[in-house]
Amino acid sequence: MSQRVLLLGLEEETASQLADVVSADKFEIVTIPGAAAAQYLDKLDSIRPSVICVPAGAAATPLVHAIRSRLALARIVRVSSHPNQEEWHATMQEGASDYFGAPFLKGQVDWVLDGATAGHS
Repeated sequence: MSQRVLLLGLEEETASQLADVVSADKFEIVTIPGAAAAQYLDKLDSIRPSVICVPAGAAATPLVHAIRSRLALARIVRVSSHPNQEEWHATMQEGASDYFGAPFLKGQVDWVLDGATAGHS
């Protein structure tokens, strides 16, 4: 059974680039664009994601808090189209399971998602 990965609130180009390198045999991708992200928060239970990928950066912090209020143990991976060390540090302090940025490499993405979904069924 594949793990469900929810790309929630990512920019369309970032979500597309990320989805292109995810192993289709291991992960099922569900994409909800940035503009619609808040509308889907109440549906997280029905989507049942193994991991939720959300944008990195302060602008997405309210989205992360909203996810945590609905799914306290959600595995959240912060994604950046322009990664930097300060952003990585801030997102990890907020309790993200992991962080990565473009350019997305298949081995890197699989490694991060494998780690985030370890023990999740």
